[in-house]
Amino acid sequence: HVMTLLAGVSAIGFVLPARAADDTKTLAARVAQMEQELALLKRQLEVKEEVQIAKDSKQAAVEYGAKGLSVTSPDKNFQLKIRGFAQADARTFLDNSNTSNVDQFLIRSARPSIETVLWKDFTTKFVYDFGSGQSRITDAHVDYIANPLFKLRAGKFKTPVGLERLQSETEIAFVERGMTTNLVPQRDIGIQAYGDLIPQTLEYQVAVSNGSPDLADSSGDTDGPKDVTARVFAYPFRNSETVALQGVGVGIAGSYGSRDGTTASPGLTDGYRTP
Repeated sequence: HVMTLLAGVSAIGFVLPARAADDTKTLAARVAQMEQELALLKRQLEVKEEVQIAKDSKQAAVEYGAKGLSVTSPDKNFQLKIRGFAQADARTFLDNSNTSNVDQFLIRSARPSIETVLWKDFTTKFVYDFGSGQSRITDAHVDYIANPLFKLRAGKFKTPVGLERLQSETEIAFVERGMTTNLVPQRDIGIQAYGDLIPQTLEYQVAVSNGSPDLADSSGDTDGPKDVTARVFAYPFRNSETVALQGVGVGIAGSYGSRDGTTASPGLTDGYRTP
């Protein structure tokens, strides 16, 4: 009986290791299969991402926000911006029985604009105004951006004289510009060179234009001579650690032109004539 029991135990001892080895092989095979499946799924995800990136690279980027609608080409060489603004007034006079003043609501400005970037080196701007019961082109120019030091502008634009005139209606401090702005032109047609002599610190503009009377928005010329306008403006404290001083600027601007008017056509704006 003793010998039989030992033989049985010995037989059982040889069977258990064989089953454990089979289980180990099966587990290893399943792990290897799962690793292959994970690798396949990972590659499928990578392919999908590559396909999506390829699609995105062929599609224009469209953005809409506080600065309007912007469409940019996949290669960033072309951009289209559509924006605009309007200014509405309500005028009420306390006593207008003996005057021609009329209580009224009116649209002072209604200006849609289209701006483009072409091959990164050229930009265009076109602004049309439907305000005050009129329709006219306010800005229409093309710019060549050679580098920050030298840029070239041609078309209809604000001549670089009159600090407040150069600021947009959406950015001036008050509802109306100051009275001194009545002594400078609004816009003229010509060509202008401009740029930054020192980046974000010292800028310049030099323009040659038809010549526009004070407060006038010129769209042509009545004689041959041209006006020359120049401006230099500096922000000496732009890099100061004092935030209140960073926006402080100082500059000088002026224009020169020679005109021979007549009584019938003086070439001046009504209401702003010197003696």
